[in-house]
Amino acid sequence: MVADRDVSTARTKRLIGFAAGLIARSNSFGATPQYLFGNLRTWGFFTLLIAIMQFGAAWGILTGSQRARWVGVGLLLLNAVGQIAGLPAYPFWFLVVTAVGMVVLCWLAISGERRAG
Repeated sequence: MVADRDVSTARTKRLIGFAAGLIARSNSFGATPQYLFGNLRTWGFFTLLIAIMQFGAAWGILTGSQRARWVGVGLLLLNAVGQIAGLPAYPFWFLVVTAVGMVVLCWLAISGERRAG
């Protein structure tokens, strides 16, 4: 049992060293970012505004509003455009947020109430 623990500890240390080496040698953190318009502060406020509107849409969806559902779809698409702007600097974050957004988008598209008539 002690030998197994030593092997897993050594493997963990090697993985941490590998990840630290990748981050230390990364050139994306030292580059000057290029934005579509504005600067980092502009995009920060843009992202904050989208997040506030998404919380409002989520509240509307929880209350059963069909209009909020479609506003949520539009906000997800707007969020995807905003994430594309940050793709060169944060590719992993882009993939995670886009994947979650697409799952939510599919759910919003198929979960509407069907009305008779």
